[in-house]
This record gives sequence, C-alpha cells and structure tokens, in this order.
Amino acid sequence: MKILVKWFNDADEPPGDALGVVYLDRGYGPRTEVATVMRYNGYVAGTMSDGSESFSSETMKGFKASVLEYLVSEKVTVKSLMSGKDVELRRVDVGGPCDPSTERYFSM
Repeated sequence: MKILVKWFNDADEPPGDALGVVYLDRGYGPRTEVATVMRYNGYVAGTMSDGSESFSSETMKGFKASVLEYLVSEKVTVKSLMSGKDVELRRVDVGGPCDPSTERYFSM
C-alpha cells in the first residue's frame, strides 16, 4: 500500500505553487483519490477529499506519511449491504474488498 501524488502539470516536484491529487494505491484494483495537495512557499499542504482532515509538512515524504497514518488509524462506520448493520472499518479499507458496504465484498 502506498500514497501516490499526481501533479496537474505532470512534474514530479513542481516549483512554486502547484496543485495535485493524492491517490491511495492498495496494490490491487483501481487507485482511490483520497486528498488534494498543493505546494506553497516550500510547504506541502493538503486536505482529505471528504474534508475530514488537513495535513501539512515541509517535505513530500512527511506529507505522504501523515496521510497514510491517518488512513490506517482512522475508523469509519459503514452499513453492511447484506445485514444492514453498522460495521466499523479503517478508512483505508473503505471501498476495497474488505468493505461489507460494497458488492465486491460479497462477490469475492
């Protein structure tokens, strides 16, 4: 599992102000957009796509580590498709094959 950043201008490390998207690559299935990111005055800052958390760091490595730590440690509640009961998952598992609120979970 890793965090990938795609800058809108396709540069690896764009100078100055730049905007990009942060993706979660689980190593299977499609990548999931999890946050937006920008570089500003030497800092990297971003916000989760659902607005739940913001991060900033002096380095891209520190920023990616913060986002990944949040995704792994944060718990969310989803509703199981089959039972209708609430299930608590790590945020990183939402939408993947470990998520009982998706059809993929029951077809595996």
